[in-house]
Amino acid sequence: MTDDYLNRFLESTESYIQSGGKQPIDSTVRDFFVSEPFSWKAFHALGTVLESEGDITAARECYKGVLVDRVQKRFFNEDIHELTNTSFHGTRVEAHPISQVTPVSPSIATTFQLRDYCTRTLAAKPTYVHQFSNVNLWFDGFNTAVFSQQGDVDAASLVGNLAPVLHAARSVEANHVKGLLVHMGGPGTHNFFHWMVDVLPKLGVLDKAGVLRDKNTRYLFSGFSQTFHIETLAQFGIDASQIYLANHLGRHISAERLVIPVLENTMGLTMGGWLPEYLRQQFGINPAVSRHRKILVSRDAARSHGRGITNLAQFNQYFIERGYEPLLPEKYSVAEQAKFFSEATHVAGPHGAGLTNLSFCLPGTKVYEFYGDHLAPCYWALSELSGLDYLNHDNSSVDLENTSALERTRTVNARRSSSFSVDLSTIDADHVEG
Repeated sequence: MTDDYLNRFLESTESYIQSGGKQPIDSTVRDFFVSEPFSWKAFHALGTVLESEGDITAARECYKGVLVDRVQKRFFNEDIHELTNTSFHGTRVEAHPISQVTPVSPSIATTFQLRDYCTRTLAAKPTYVHQFSNVNLWFDGFNTAVFSQQGDVDAASLVGNLAPVLHAARSVEANHVKGLLVHMGGPGTHNFFHWMVDVLPKLGVLDKAGVLRDKNTRYLFSGFSQTFHIETLAQFGIDASQIYLANHLGRHISAERLVIPVLENTMGLTMGGWLPEYLRQQFGINPAVSRHRKILVSRDAARSHGRGITNLAQFNQYFIERGYEPLLPEKYSVAEQAKFFSEATHVAGPHGAGLTNLSFCLPGTKVYEFYGDHLAPCYWALSELSGLDYLNHDNSSVDLENTSALERTRTVNARRSSSFSVDLSTIDADHVEG
C-alpha cells in the first residue's frame, strides 16, 4: 500500500462526509480494503463515515478494526452468516483449561479502567489448537481465514473481517507449503508485549496439546524485523530457515498440514497463570535467585511514540535517590532482561512495553506503574497472575468516567500517545521504599 493510495482513500471519505453522503463511497471502500485488508487509518476513516450516517454501533466497532456483518454486506455484498454456516471445520485439541484468579491489588478500586474487577475474577480462556489437512489459508497480519478446497470457510478459526479477505484471496494464487505449517501470527507481532505474551507462548499451547514438531516444521508470521524476534525464536529452538513471512512470501497459502494454536489473552484479562510461569521456565529463571535490584524502567525518547514523562529528569532523580537503577530494557538481550527482572524486589516505570518483563518477576515483587490518559490493563493483569504487589499512579488529564464509550474508542490512539507529568509529592513512598 502506498501513502498516496491511502491518502486518496482518506480524502474520499472526508469528501463523502462533507457532501452529506451524496458523493459515492461504496466502491472506494471495497477496493481499498480488498487491496489492504487492514489499515488502522482506513478503519478510523470508515468509522467516521459510519458515525456521520448515524450508525454509532458499527462506527464504534470499526474504530476497533471490526466490520460488523451489515457493513461487510453493504460494501462487499457478502453474507457472513451464510459463508460461515457450513459443516467444514478442523480438529480441535484442548491444551490449557479455564482458570480464575481473584484480584487483590488496591488499585482496582481507584482505577476507572480496572474497577469492574472489584467484583470479577480474572478468568482465563482455555487454549487449544485447530488442525487441518489440505486447506487454503489467508493471513495478512490481522485477518485469518481457513478455506476448504470447496471454498467453505471454517468459522471457528476466523479472525478479523471475512468479506475483504474473500475478495483478496480470489485474486491471489495460493503459495503451496509442504509438511507442517504452524500459524503463529496475529496483530501486534512487531510489539514486544504482544510478541512475548500473545505469540511466543503459542509454542507452549502446541506442546501442551501434544503437537509434534521437528526441524522441518514451518512457522507462519506476518513479518518482523526486530532483534528480539530472532533471539527469542532461537531460545525456543526455531531457526531462520523455518520461518514463513506472509507479507514477503505470500498471504494466500495452500498447506498440506496446518496447525493454529489458539491463545486469547485480551490484553492480559483472559491470560492464564500458566503463561508467565511458562516464560520463566523457558528463560531458565531460578525461583531461588538472589533478589537485590530496584529497577526503574526507562524509555528511549525516540521510541516512546510521544508517551513521555514531561518532568522525566525529576522523576528519575526521585527513584535514583531511593536506590533504583534506571534500566533501558531494549539495550539488553531478552535473556538479560529476564535475569534482571527476576532479581528485582521493586519495579517502577511508565506504562509501556518495558513492563512486559514483569513476566519474569517472582511473587512478592513490588510494582509501581505510572500512566497518563491511557492505561491498558495488561501489566496489572500480569502482576495479579504472577503474585506481584501492584500499585499504579494516575496522571491523566481526561475524565474517562464521564466520557462516552464511543468517544473513548475513537480517541484511544491519541490518548495512547499522549505525554504526562508526575506530581512527585503524591507518590506512595511506602510502596517505593518498603
